[in-house]
Amino acid sequence: MLINNKSGLNTVALSPNQANLIKNLTQNIYYINNDETKIKAFAYQLSSTTEDGIISECMEALAVSPDDKNYKAVIASSVKVQQYQYDKDSRTLTLYFSREYEQLSRTSEMLVRTAIVKTMTQFGGIIDYVSFNVDGNWLTDSNGNTLRMKNSDYVSEVSGSQGHVKEAR
Repeated sequence: MLINNKSGLNTVALSPNQANLIKNLTQNIYYINNDETKIKAFAYQLSSTTEDGIISECMEALAVSPDDKNYKAVIASSVKVQQYQYDKDSRTLTLYFSREYEQLSRTSEMLVRTAIVKTMTQFGGIIDYVSFNVDGNWLTDSNGNTLRMKNSDYVSEVSGSQGHVKEAR
């Protein structure tokens, strides 16, 4: 089953156990520090109890800066999430970004991806993977394989010269 925020498909409700688990737990939204060297989790209380609602609410939160002025929004105002698609069967969220995403520095782009993946994959098996499409092209690894990231595929801190950053896998 697919949920596409542009297609008008019906929103799928979570099972009572999933909804109760999410409603009773504070989730995290991950933000990037202003120096673009690390991400940090900030507690966030979700109000949504549907898959589509959770995705929308988290994506909106990622586009707003936290109260801590040492951190900034993950999704910059110049970058647009044009749409997303959720495949319940494969538990994959696909995000479609505008071409401005390509203007992010390598370091910033890695941290953005990490913050999004960590935020979106924390819901107990609702979303296990996140794929990124930028201006009609899939983000790929160095071998040309489409990136389909899970929570363990991330960096949480970057050190060294930004020109020589390597992604941890």
